[in-house]
Parts: sequence; structure tokens; C-alpha cells
Amino acid sequence: MKNIFRNVIMLFAASFGMSIICDAQIIPAPQYMAQTTGLFSMNEQTKLYSNLSGKEKALMAEYLGTLPFKFVKGSASEKSNIVKLIITPLQSKNKEAYQLSVTPESVTIKANTGTGLFYGIQSLLQLSTSVNSLEVPCTEITDEPRFGHRGFMLDVSRHFFSKEFILKQLDMLAYYKINTFHFHLVDGGGWRIEIKKYPKLTQMTAYRPIVDWVKFWDEGRSFCSKNDANAYGGFYTQQDIKDIVKYAEIRHITVIPEIDMPGHSNEVLLAYPELACQDHDYKSSFELCIGKEETFKFCENVLKEIMDLFPSKYIHIGGDEANRDRWESCRNCQKRMKDEQIDNVAELQNYFTARIEKFVNAHGRKIIGWDEILDGHVSKSATIMSWRPWTGSAEKALENGHEVIMSPTENCYLDFYQAKASTQPRAIGGFLPLHKVYDFDPAPAGTKNAEKILGVQGNLWTEFIATEDYAEYMTYPREMAIAEVGWTMPEHKSFQDFYKRVVNVQKKMKAKGYNSFDNEAYCAKNAEAWKAKHVIMIGIDGWAAKNFEKDNMTTVQEMMKHGSWTLAKRSVLPSASAINWASMFMGAGTEMEGYTKWNTKFSEIPPMALNAHHIFPTIYSILREQYPGIETGVTFDWDGIKYVVDSLAINKVTYIPEGESNPALDTEEATKYIKERKPNFLTIYYGGLDAAGHNNGWYTKPYYAYAKRLDEEIAKVIQAVKDAGIYDDTIFILTSDHGGIDKGHGGMTLDEMETPFVLYGKNIRENYHFTEAMMQFDVAATIAYIFNLDTPQVWIGRPMKQVFK
Repeated sequence: MKNIFRNVIMLFAASFGMSIICDAQIIPAPQYMAQTTGLFSMNEQTKLYSNLSGKEKALMAEYLGTLPFKFVKGSASEKSNIVKLIITPLQSKNKEAYQLSVTPESVTIKANTGTGLFYGIQSLLQLSTSVNSLEVPCTEITDEPRFGHRGFMLDVSRHFFSKEFILKQLDMLAYYKINTFHFHLVDGGGWRIEIKKYPKLTQMTAYRPIVDWVKFWDEGRSFCSKNDANAYGGFYTQQDIKDIVKYAEIRHITVIPEIDMPGHSNEVLLAYPELACQDHDYKSSFELCIGKEETFKFCENVLKEIMDLFPSKYIHIGGDEANRDRWESCRNCQKRMKDEQIDNVAELQNYFTARIEKFVNAHGRKIIGWDEILDGHVSKSATIMSWRPWTGSAEKALENGHEVIMSPTENCYLDFYQAKASTQPRAIGGFLPLHKVYDFDPAPAGTKNAEKILGVQGNLWTEFIATEDYAEYMTYPREMAIAEVGWTMPEHKSFQDFYKRVVNVQKKMKAKGYNSFDNEAYCAKNAEAWKAKHVIMIGIDGWAAKNFEKDNMTTVQEMMKHGSWTLAKRSVLPSASAINWASMFMGAGTEMEGYTKWNTKFSEIPPMALNAHHIFPTIYSILREQYPGIETGVTFDWDGIKYVVDSLAINKVTYIPEGESNPALDTEEATKYIKERKPNFLTIYYGGLDAAGHNNGWYTKPYYAYAKRLDEEIAKVIQAVKDAGIYDDTIFILTSDHGGIDKGHGGMTLDEMETPFVLYGKNIRENYHFTEAMMQFDVAATIAYIFNLDTPQVWIGRPMKQVFK
């Protein structure tokens, strides 16, 4: 047993001790952490010493003044009952790196900068078991972020959010080491920042009479004055902005303003119609006229005031979704193109971007733009915020030498639904569960020019998010996943562990007045519709319907007597094990593009199956997306199975190589896991019967003997379920990939394609032989039905609903 090699992927326990981090509740997970016995307990005599100086000292003092506890002044020589904040060169040169050491006598945080010390304090606060004091387990942490940009964008144009709300979010963002607040201040929903040179921007467009976004947009996009009886909206005064920027600075957050241009500017055209293209106004166009010099004068004057208010290195100028056809028909724009020898309207926008960038650069700043600015020949000094993965914008930007911030819709748009749409308040669409945010890798291995990727950002667009409570509901905990994506190295990440930390920390967030989406409560409510809380699927390779001519599987026959069954489940292909198993996990068959273009070392395995995660949804990934806390596992002894299960979405994957294959070993691993973890979904794959058929011939004495041996292993699995106390809430599924035939794999007859399918347990009809046509991909659909899952449109399987009581 000791010599048996097992490749066990324990996603809930990373190599450096993630279980400790789970207990400690630190988000994002540190790069290294170890906990020892003992506790540091603060009291009224606890002292503080720091060697900070200048502005960093002042910022730290202001921040410490906001904490619910106070320190006595201490000195460098003191060693007990003291917290020390020390600036000193670390081995890592990262400006946000820190080291934290907690002993029963003292807390010491070391860092290269005040920012690193601040992040060490956030980890210390998360470690503390007390809210109003420091009660911290003895711990050693060495930590630094993976990326320098870890951002959150809030759209305050579609719906306005108060200054107090912004400050509240900055507290939580800093707590999770988010260091950039992208402030989307202006758009078609209203201009939200005071510009002294252009007062009509807020006087005429900061308020509207209609709250509902769709109604406002469809009924003419009318605005009103602040004094109107039905006025809805608001704006930030320049003093408000100064307060927000200062508050963020104390928390080591950079505020990057976005002034969208030249598109998304219909509110500007209402206030200043002279900036519109020929024959257009704010109702027919959202684009500034690039042919008019007045446009550039306006933009430059606005940006001057913006840069006076925001000291950030970057100024975001938008640049997205401009309707360039407006410029095609504008006399002024066409003249500009002729005078500047510009060939097309994409290059006309590039001309605009280049002039604005030159102006911003002259003031010592750099621009960020959405990835549409790549359509022209934009300068390499512009930073690209990549949001459209389907255009290849990130790859193009990196290839051209741009710095890139990764913010793709499919992983980072927090306005997407995070659970079943039918159970949620209205959202813009899409589906972005917590798991999918967390699994995003901004710079996967092999990315060219990966050093140019600055980081990652979550975006909250607010067309359908009108209240502060709903904004928080959509932001958390998904922005916490963004924080860990941006901070923690991939090898130290674990979704299962992260999810446990989220569940626990949400209790603290609620106590602080934050309204985060409660995955646990949502899952518990939806789990009430499950047919059973546990499903054990036992897969037997090469198990043929003809096997039942012999009464050699008494356990299986008892399951059939007290359950539902068919012997006519059709294989997708008679000769392809991997295709059939893939169909059972992926809910589709060979007609899916890629399945028949095999070029791997396993001749039966399609290339798409090799990277199933996020390419084709498996039953495992759908379970993880819709029920993040679910416990899942798989045990198998054939190499091909690892390519058709989504290992990243599974808590425990156990592989026993074929050369050491022994059904008793599969059973041992599976039964141990059942008793320890009580999995909601577990697949146990036995490959030996297929090998017995190949080696000895199908339907021979050795073949039937091996089938009987498997029957005994199945009995052990059932007993383990009973021992775990979950038998009365379990459904067992027995299935196979193809029927065995005399010459091994091959043949095309229907008989050779038929395989058994047995269901037994909770809510399953007894002694029910169903004869409806069934395919391999119907297995996945049936499991999805048991767990009340929404299945993707690409799935073609249908659940066997008739077998349920």
C-alpha cells in the first residue's frame, strides 16, 4: 500500500497549509503563513512603536485613529505587550510586501513602505477574534501581491451613490487589499462631478425625473433640475471629491477618475449642444464632434479640473462603444479627416485619443482606455483596460507593447447575475457566479509579455442597480474573489478554502452593516428542491447489458429490484470509452465541434476534453458554480478519465494508475472519503472489467468473475454510505460507457452499443424497468435534475424524470 502512487488533488488544502488560513479568515490568502500555539491579547497598556516618518507617518496615524482601540506610545527597545511597525528592507522589493510575526508577547510588522505596513495591519485585523481589540493567534506571515493593480470600478452615472456610501466601500476594499478605485463619474445617466468651468453639466444632467433605467432610456432620456419635485440623482462637489481622495489615500487606495470620451456623452450634448455632430443632438447621438476645435477645448478644460482633483498617475478617458457612423455623416468630422489625411473613422477616434493623451501626458499623467482604443494606431504609452475577450484585445495589446489591466466581462462584470436569474433581483444579464470570478487567471502560463499585465479589476455597472444595498449585494463576495485573484499566487489558491473563508467573514460584514450575497443561504434554500443530498455514481468500464444473462451480481440485482433500470442506454460511439464518459459528464455527444478531431496521445480523447474547464461545462463545474460549498469527488484508475472531469471544480480527485489498478484500492479511497467528507456528488470509476474483456474475451468465465468481484466492491460502497449516516438521503447511479463485444472495442450494431443504467435510493421508483430511449449524455442531465441545476444550452441531454417518485 505504501508504494502505491496516488495523484490526489486536494483543492481544499494547498501545500503551504490552507487549512490554517481558513481558520484565520484572511482574504486574500497570504503567500506563506504558519500558525503556532499561543495568543497575543491586547489590553489598555499595549504599546505601539513605529519608525515611520513624514507623510507615511501622518497617514498611518490618521488610519490608526479610526480603529476601535488605542495604543500607548512605546519604544524600539521594548519587547513585551507591544505592536511594532517597522520600515526595513525586505528580501522582496515589492512596495506592498510585508512580514507579520505574532507571539504571545508582541506583534511585529515589517515592510519596505507604509503601504506594506498597512496591509500587514489588515491581515492582523482579520486574524483577530475580537472586533474591539486585538486577540490574535500566534502567526508568521510572509506576503506580497501577485499584481500591482487590484481594482474595483463603480458606475455612479446610471444611478448616483452618496459620498458616505463611497467612503464605506473604501473601508471594505482596503480591508481586502484592493488598491485601486475606478470612479466612473460620467455617462448617459448623468454627469456626477462638479466642473466649475462648465456648471451646466451638473445643473442640467445630474438629476432626472425617472428612477427606472429602462423607462428613463426608452422615454426620451429627460433630465430635470435639482428643485423639481421628482428629481432623482445627485453629484459630487469638488470638496466631496477631495474628501473621497483623501479618505482613500489614508487607506492606500488610488482613485482613478473616468471621464468617458468621445462616446457615451449624450448628457454633455444636452448641456452643451454645440459639441454635437452636424444634424444631431443628445437624443440622436452620444458622440462628441471630433471635427470641432471646441470639443478639444471642452475636454481639455474638464481634464484640467479633474487632474487638479485627482493626483492619480492614470486618468481613464473611456473610449468605448462610440457610434462612429455619426462621424461618417458629419461635415466637420469629414473635413477633419481630409485635413489630417485620416482614412477612416476608427483612425479619426485614434486622432482624438492621441490629442487627449498628449494633453494628459503634458500634465505628467498617463491615460487608460477601454480596449476599443486599440482599433486605431494608439501609442504604446496608453494603458488598455481589456473587457472584450472575444476580440482578443488583451493579446493584441500585449503584442503591441501596451500595459494591460484585465477586466473581461465573463469573469469581472459584477452586474451579471450571480445565481439563477429567476431567484434574483433584476440584473443586466449574463451569469457570473463566485466560482467563475475566482478561477480567472489574468496571466496564465505561456502568456506573452505577461510582465505588461498590471493586474485585474471587478466592474459594477449600475443600469439595474438603483440602491446602495443592491450595489453591495452585487459587489460582495465577488470583489473579494477579485482581491484574491490579484494578490495570491495561483499555486496558493483554493476555491474550496476561499469559499469557507467567505462564509465565515460574511458574518462579520453583516455586523458592520454590509449587505453581501449570502451563497450559503441561497444554496440551502435551493437545495430543498434536491431529490437527494448525496449522489454516488459508480461507473464500470466495459459493463455490457449481456452481463445480466448471468446471476453473478447479486448486489446490483437487489438495487434493480428496489430501484429503476434499463439495459438499453445507448453509447455515443461503440468504440470510444473517453467519448462516452465525456458525454456522461458534459451532457453532449460527438456532434460537438472538436470531439471528432482527435490528435492527442489518447486516440479516443478529443482535444476539447483535455481542457474542459471553462471551455465546455461539466456536471462538476455547474455544481460548483451554482452551489459553491458543495462537496464533490472522483476516484478513478484509467488515465483517460482525468481528461473528461473538471478537476479544478472538484474537492478531491484521486487517481490510481492503471498498472496498479485494483478495484479494492478504488473502493478503499472512495469509502474513506465518503465517511470523512459525506460528499454530495462522488464518481467512482472501475476500469478493470474492460481490461478483463480485452485480455480474456467478453462474456468469458474471467469476465464474469471480475464482474462478481465488482459487485462485492459496490456492496462495500453502499455499506460506507450507511456508516456515514447518509444512506437515507442518497441516490446511487450505476452506469457504463459501452457494451463489451467479442473482438474488443469496435462494431456498429445497436446491441453492441447498449449498456446498463441503474438508479437506486431516495425518491427512486422501485422495481421499475423503463424502456424509453436513453443516451449517455442523459446521465449528466439526470444528475442535474437531482440537484435542481440550470443546465447550459449546449447540453442536449434530457433527464430521466420518469424514474423518480
